[in-house]
Amino acid sequence: MKSYPNGNDGERKGFSKRNFTGKLSEVVSPEIQKQIAAKVAAYGPEIDALKKKIDAFDKQLVAKFEGGQKDDYGYESNRVFIVRKAAGKLVGQGEASNI
Repeated sequence: MKSYPNGNDGERKGFSKRNFTGKLSEVVSPEIQKQIAAKVAAYGPEIDALKKKIDAFDKQLVAKFEGGQKDDYGYESNRVFIVRKAAGKLVGQGEASNI
């Protein structure tokens, strides 16, 4: 079975095995889809709390950046590189643990 990013119409995503192509939602029954949605919703408050912690850490970190680093940090693609470069210099393990 192969997965592919786009189907014949350029938008469909799914799986291909021999002659079968289609969206996963076309294969999974509505009951199972509801069960999955309920499980995902149950993690909502926990995910929101983690997002708040990440945002607080983000603000703390950006406050310590100088000039161009602040601007570059605004781009998602630069964040990992900038944080790796700053790790241990601007924010120590103790500071990260307090958040």
